[in-house]
Amino acid sequence: MLGEIGASYLGACQILFPVLEATAVEFQGRIQLMRLDAYRNPSTPRNYGVHSLPTLLYIDKGVVREHITGMVSKQSLIETLTNLLAPQEA
Repeated sequence: MLGEIGASYLGACQILFPVLEATAVEFQGRIQLMRLDAYRNPSTPRNYGVHSLPTLLYIDKGVVREHITGMVSKQSLIETLTNLLAPQEA
């Protein structure tokens, strides 16, 4: 799951979400996109140690495997997700 923790009134969050949606289309069936408003759900960001918005969390089997704070380009996000979704060597 790729979760964006942000706030709908923040410009950076408004700019980032379409990038997330477009990226999710490219990874359709491999990731689930979730959006959380930090001000409506203040306990969740605290539980994940989020101090700045927007923050992206890649969560796999209940474990945060990647924590990205701030803006990220689509290409950078694609590279990160490709690496995260690659089969892990034993």
